Amino acid sequence: MKLLILAIFVSRLPAAPPEAPAHRGFDAASCAKCHSELTQGKKYVHEPVRHSCTICHDPQASEPPTLLRAPLNDLCLECHGAGERQGATVALFNGRVKVPGTLLHALRPLPVRAGHPVPYHPVFVPAGMGLPEINCLSCHTPHASDGSPQLLVSGAEGRKGLCVKCHSHE
Repeated sequence: MKLLILAIFVSRLPAAPPEAPAHRGFDAASCAKCHSELTQGKKYVHEPVRHSCTICHDPQASEPPTLLRAPLNDLCLECHGAGERQGATVALFNGRVKVPGTLLHALRPLPVRAGHPVPYHPVFVPAGMGLPEINCLSCHTPHASDGSPQLLVSGAEGRKGLCVKCHSHE
Protein backbone atom coordinates (compact mmCIF):
# COMPACT_ATOMS: atom_id res chain seq x y z
CA MET A 1 0.00 0.00 0.00
CA LYS A 2 2.80 2.44 0.92
CA LEU A 3 4.49 1.69 -2.40
CA LEU A 4 1.27 2.48 -4.32
CA ILE A 5 0.88 5.83 -2.52
CA LEU A 6 4.50 6.70 -3.23
CA ALA A 7 4.08 5.81 -6.93
CA ILE A 8 0.98 8.02 -7.21
CA PHE A 9 2.76 10.92 -5.46
CA VAL A 10 5.87 10.65 -7.66
CA SER A 11 3.78 10.42 -10.84
CA ARG A 12 2.13 13.73 -9.99
CA LEU A 13 5.39 15.65 -9.51
CA PRO A 14 6.08 18.08 -12.34
CA ALA A 15 8.77 17.04 -14.78
CA ALA A 16 12.07 18.89 -14.49
CA PRO A 17 12.20 21.88 -16.83
CA PRO A 18 14.34 21.36 -19.91
CA GLU A 19 17.86 22.72 -19.63
CA ALA A 20 18.28 26.05 -21.37
CA PRO A 21 21.62 27.34 -22.55
CA ALA A 22 22.99 30.01 -20.22
CA HIS A 23 23.28 32.50 -23.08
CA ARG A 24 19.68 32.39 -24.33
CA GLY A 25 18.59 35.95 -24.93
CA PHE A 26 21.96 37.42 -24.01
CA ASP A 27 24.07 38.44 -26.98
CA ALA A 28 26.36 41.42 -27.52
CA ALA A 29 23.49 43.55 -28.87
CA SER A 30 21.18 42.87 -25.92
CA CYS A 31 23.98 43.53 -23.41
CA ALA A 32 24.88 46.78 -25.20
CA LYS A 33 21.39 48.15 -24.54
CA CYS A 34 22.47 48.84 -20.96
CA HIS A 35 26.26 48.61 -21.19
CA SER A 36 27.05 50.57 -24.37
CA GLU A 37 29.66 52.69 -22.56
CA LEU A 38 31.99 49.67 -22.50
CA THR A 39 32.59 49.73 -26.26
CA GLN A 40 30.80 52.70 -27.81
CA GLY A 41 33.18 54.87 -29.82
CA LYS A 42 36.23 52.80 -28.90
CA LYS A 43 38.85 52.17 -31.56
CA TYR A 44 39.69 48.60 -30.47
CA VAL A 45 37.08 46.14 -29.23
CA HIS A 46 38.06 42.79 -27.72
CA GLU A 47 37.00 40.14 -30.22
CA PRO A 48 35.03 38.01 -27.71
CA VAL A 49 33.02 41.14 -26.80
CA ARG A 50 32.14 41.62 -30.47
CA HIS A 51 31.03 38.00 -30.71
CA SER A 52 29.10 37.51 -27.45
CA CYS A 53 29.43 38.81 -23.92
CA THR A 54 28.45 35.36 -22.66
CA ILE A 55 31.83 33.93 -23.61
CA CYS A 56 33.15 35.48 -20.37
CA HIS A 57 29.96 36.37 -18.51
CA ASP A 58 27.18 33.98 -17.52
CA PRO A 59 24.20 36.14 -16.56
CA GLN A 60 22.17 33.21 -15.26
CA ALA A 61 24.67 31.16 -13.30
CA SER A 62 27.42 33.43 -11.96
CA GLU A 63 27.93 35.61 -8.93
CA PRO A 64 27.15 39.34 -9.12
CA PRO A 65 28.40 41.94 -9.72
CA THR A 66 30.57 40.76 -12.64
CA LEU A 67 28.85 37.47 -13.52
CA LEU A 68 32.20 36.05 -14.66
CA ARG A 69 32.55 32.38 -15.61
CA ALA A 70 35.82 32.04 -13.65
CA PRO A 71 38.13 34.06 -11.39
CA LEU A 72 39.55 36.98 -13.33
CA ASN A 73 43.00 35.73 -14.35
CA ASP A 74 41.68 32.20 -14.99
CA LEU A 75 39.05 33.76 -17.23
CA CYS A 76 41.62 35.60 -19.35
CA LEU A 77 43.99 32.65 -19.47
CA GLU A 78 41.25 30.35 -20.74
CA CYS A 79 42.03 31.81 -24.17
CA HIS A 80 45.29 33.72 -23.76
CA GLY A 81 47.16 31.12 -21.72
CA ALA A 82 46.11 28.01 -23.57
CA GLY A 83 48.15 26.23 -26.16
CA GLU A 84 47.19 26.21 -29.79
CA ARG A 85 43.54 25.29 -30.37
CA GLN A 86 42.50 24.20 -33.82
CA GLY A 87 39.10 23.26 -35.18
CA ALA A 88 35.92 24.85 -36.42
CA THR A 89 34.59 25.04 -32.85
CA VAL A 90 36.55 25.33 -29.62
CA ALA A 91 35.15 24.39 -26.21
CA LEU A 92 36.02 26.66 -23.27
CA PHE A 93 35.32 26.51 -19.54
CA ASN A 94 35.07 22.72 -19.40
CA GLY A 95 32.78 22.66 -22.43
CA ARG A 96 30.24 25.18 -21.07
CA VAL A 97 31.01 27.62 -23.90
CA LYS A 98 31.65 26.81 -27.53
CA VAL A 99 33.14 29.46 -29.81
CA PRO A 100 34.17 29.55 -33.44
CA GLY A 101 37.78 28.45 -33.69
CA THR A 102 38.55 31.57 -35.69
CA LEU A 103 38.32 33.59 -32.45
CA LEU A 104 41.36 31.75 -31.07
CA HIS A 105 43.42 30.67 -34.07
CA ALA A 106 45.39 33.93 -34.26
CA LEU A 107 46.17 34.06 -30.52
CA ARG A 108 49.63 33.21 -29.36
CA PRO A 109 49.88 31.84 -25.82
CA LEU A 110 51.22 34.33 -23.29
CA PRO A 111 54.38 33.25 -21.46
CA VAL A 112 52.72 33.64 -18.06
CA ARG A 113 54.85 31.00 -16.36
CA ALA A 114 57.99 32.85 -17.45
CA GLY A 115 56.48 36.26 -16.68
CA HIS A 116 54.37 38.77 -18.53
CA PRO A 117 54.93 41.41 -19.85
CA VAL A 118 58.61 40.85 -19.09
CA PRO A 119 60.42 37.76 -17.78
CA TYR A 120 59.77 37.00 -14.10
CA HIS A 121 57.07 39.66 -13.73
CA PRO A 122 54.13 38.26 -11.74
CA VAL A 123 50.74 38.04 -13.44
CA PHE A 124 48.83 37.60 -10.17
CA VAL A 125 49.65 38.80 -6.69
CA PRO A 126 46.92 39.14 -4.07
CA ALA A 127 46.53 42.48 -2.32
CA GLY A 128 48.44 42.77 0.90
CA MET A 129 51.04 44.67 2.89
CA GLY A 130 49.65 47.96 1.59
CA LEU A 131 50.00 46.93 -2.07
CA PRO A 132 47.14 46.51 -4.55
CA GLU A 133 46.33 43.22 -6.24
CA ILE A 134 48.11 42.53 -9.52
CA ASN A 135 45.95 40.85 -12.14
CA CYS A 136 45.23 41.11 -15.86
CA LEU A 137 43.17 44.27 -15.33
CA SER A 138 46.15 46.04 -13.79
CA CYS A 139 47.35 46.61 -17.36
CA HIS A 140 44.50 45.62 -19.68
CA THR A 141 40.89 46.61 -20.13
CA PRO A 142 38.72 43.59 -20.97
CA HIS A 143 36.15 45.19 -23.27
CA ALA A 144 37.58 47.96 -25.46
CA SER A 145 40.26 50.60 -25.70
CA ASP A 146 41.07 53.74 -27.65
CA GLY A 147 44.80 53.59 -27.16
CA SER A 148 46.03 50.12 -27.95
CA PRO A 149 45.09 46.94 -29.82
CA GLN A 150 46.46 45.08 -26.76
CA LEU A 151 43.67 46.81 -24.81
CA LEU A 152 46.08 48.55 -22.47
CA VAL A 153 44.47 50.64 -19.78
CA SER A 154 43.72 54.25 -20.63
CA GLY A 155 46.23 56.91 -19.82
CA ALA A 156 49.19 54.57 -20.15
CA GLU A 157 51.72 55.75 -22.68
CA GLY A 158 53.01 52.42 -23.84
CA ARG A 159 54.61 49.92 -21.54
CA LYS A 160 56.59 52.56 -19.68
CA GLY A 161 53.37 54.30 -18.63
CA LEU A 162 52.05 51.02 -17.27
CA CYS A 163 55.27 50.33 -15.37
CA VAL A 164 55.21 53.74 -13.71
CA LYS A 165 51.68 53.08 -12.43
CA CYS A 166 53.17 50.64 -9.93
CA HIS A 167 56.92 51.23 -10.04
CA SER A 168 57.76 54.80 -9.12
CA HIS A 169 61.25 56.18 -9.50
CA GLU A 170 61.29 57.71 -6.03
